[in-house]
Amino acid sequence: ADQRFCRRFGAQTLWLVGAAGCVVRWVLLGASTELAVLVLGQLLHGVTFCISHLGAVRFMTRQLPAEQQIPTQALYAALGLGMTVAALMAICGVLFEPLGGGIFFIMVLVVLPVFVLRLRGEHEGTAA
Repeated sequence: ADQRFCRRFGAQTLWLVGAAGCVVRWVLLGASTELAVLVLGQLLHGVTFCISHLGAVRFMTRQLPAEQQIPTQALYAALGLGMTVAALMAICGVLFEPLGGGIFFIMVLVVLPVFVLRLRGEHEGTAA
């Protein structure tokens, strides 16, 4: 990523922006079946995933010693991007029949912890 961008925004800021975008995305997908809204929601997914992923990698590379970075990123990929997604897909599959599109509003709950998360080593006004 661009060095100026990375110096300007810390991991927590990236996560908060990504989480806010996720909330908007889930609400859009839950509220409408219009094609334009669905396309916007999917495009927003690309942006929010990218920003959140950059935040996660930025946090790991700034907070961990070099020898722990690769194993930690592997664990992040396995748990955060693999097992968690699989578990949420299974849960949402079961809940889709009774809730329909309302399942997207439930997904907002998955994002809410990011808004109260405070990162060790990253302080207000400074980038980690």
